Amino acid sequence: MATTDWQHPTYGQQRRRRRGLPPQMADVLLSEAPLVLKAEPTQQLLTGWASVIEHPDGTPVVDSQGDIIGEADLVEAAQHFMRHARVACDNHVRIPGPQGQHIPKQVGTVVESLVVTRALKAALNLPPSTPTGWLVTLHIEDPAVWADVVAGHRESLSIGGTAVREEVE
Repeated sequence: MATTDWQHPTYGQQRRRRRGLPPQMADVLLSEAPLVLKAEPTQQLLTGWASVIEHPDGTPVVDSQGDIIGEADLVEAAQHFMRHARVACDNHVRIPGPQGQHIPKQVGTVVESLVVTRALKAALNLPPSTPTGWLVTLHIEDPAVWADVVAGHRESLSIGGTAVREEVE
């Protein structure tokens, strides 16, 4: 499974676009990904950017693996994820599955999802500094993970999934 944790571009890397990225999970709280925006302690809710795909000037965000994701691909992936998965997992941690394979450790559920596209930003008259990306709210059910959130040890989100890489210039 290819995973993506979005961050500022690393110049000089070959850029690859991920196509057809239906995430199988939203991986919770990876370092170097966009920051968490809000934690609601009484409900154990965590809101943040699961993926930011463009800088305010419109240039694509390149991740640590040299990958970028297009807006249409992100919309498709987010919609597929919300229809079929909604699972929040911890930091790419794997646990033994029913058939001997390793599966992601679920720590919560994605309860809100909004893909902020360029068209949505224009329609809502949002400021240019508003990220283009996927904003989510997670209900963190795992007490140990929530304790880490409250203590400030978990400050960011990421997405995981499968994709086909395509070279772009």
